[in-house]
Amino acid sequence: MHAETIDEVSDWYTGTGAGYEMLLRADKGDGPVASVSTTDISGFELRVFNWGIPVHGLLVADTSTITINTALTGTRNVRDQHFGNISWERNQAGIYSLEAGTEIASNKPHSLLHLVLPVKLLEARARSFFDREPDEPLRFSPVVDLSREGKAVNSLFDYLLVQAVTAPDALRYPAVESSLRELIISTVLGTLPNNYEQRSSSKVDCTVPRSVKRAEEYMRAHADEPISVELLARNAGCSERALQNAFKTFRGTTPMGMLRDIRLEKAYRDMKEATGTIAEIAFKWGFSNLGRFSAQYAAKFGETPSQTRKFC
Repeated sequence: MHAETIDEVSDWYTGTGAGYEMLLRADKGDGPVASVSTTDISGFELRVFNWGIPVHGLLVADTSTITINTALTGTRNVRDQHFGNISWERNQAGIYSLEAGTEIASNKPHSLLHLVLPVKLLEARARSFFDREPDEPLRFSPVVDLSREGKAVNSLFDYLLVQAVTAPDALRYPAVESSLRELIISTVLGTLPNNYEQRSSSKVDCTVPRSVKRAEEYMRAHADEPISVELLARNAGCSERALQNAFKTFRGTTPMGMLRDIRLEKAYRDMKEATGTIAEIAFKWGFSNLGRFSAQYAAKFGETPSQTRKFC
């Protein structure tokens, strides 16, 4: 979307379910007021926004979403309904709810990267992730340093951008979509400071290693299907945190790390049997980034996917 007027920006926001009253803070130059590109990733939305002018906006409708917002250039200021005035610049991320009354502002042209996440989805998943029933809305620390506590989120953004550009068709494969969804949720809930984490239960309610074996059995039987840690924990009869701890203790890895190895084994079998192209096999088993798939494959089997096909 390329907007030549501020009204076009407001109309675009209205189309996404987020009504903004947008005001220019300077005269428009020769270029567009704003441009935005969007990618839907498993129910989450990745937006790259370029503002050509200073701008002020007031959100006039609740959207039931949270945005993680990084400044690619310039500085962003927000007046949040819960945290008050917050601002961030490059190498930082701002996290806030897109609720009525939220104000956004910038005194200069700037570029932003947004990851928009449904609140209800995050809160529902947080029940299992933190092993507690929420008694208050989920809230994250409003500003994080992308070189410290936000490092994993910064890597996530890089990965999603590459995915959106190089392999958008991979999202048609259920295992790929599920893997990306799990990556986003686990990164956001597991690495960003939030009020649920601060009050989560520390109990281990899981019998091990039986829970690990149950999870492994499920992964091997359903490796080409969408799988999340939440689903594995439910089948293993324990909480997500307990299952994560059990895998770390008894397998030295995470449930998703084990699933990746199982899927690599399945992909290796398909490569030897030549059941499809390298890309088709990778996507079938949940690998959306072909370069990363090839590197992980070679590290595990001592040869690249193309070499396996050549030798068969």
